[in-house]
Amino acid sequence: MIEKGQFLYFTPPKLAGGDEGTKKRYMLVIENDTQENSIKMINVSSLKGKEHNLLYDSNINIKNFKPLPVPSFAKLNTTYEVDNFKDLDNYKAFNNAKLTEIQMQE
Repeated sequence: MIEKGQFLYFTPPKLAGGDEGTKKRYMLVIENDTQENSIKMINVSSLKGKEHNLLYDSNINIKNFKPLPVPSFAKLNTTYEVDNFKDLDNYKAFNNAKLTEIQMQE
């Protein structure tokens, strides 16, 4: 079962601007709605060359989560929602490790 705080690594079907996803991304699960059978996620992005993005209230720094390959931040202003399906479990990243509230620093 996919849980809040876990990461998925896959190509999202649609991006924030409505374009079709073409590359794999780390997505942080923020909700698993079992009644609606959907997963809500936010995009996780590398900080490299984008450190200024931490100045925006809509972005948070992810600290001390060593499984991420590079320093990263989460984009809170855009939520992605996909139908939850059995094979989505195959896209869990980092051996199901979960991000804690402490590791998300505003």
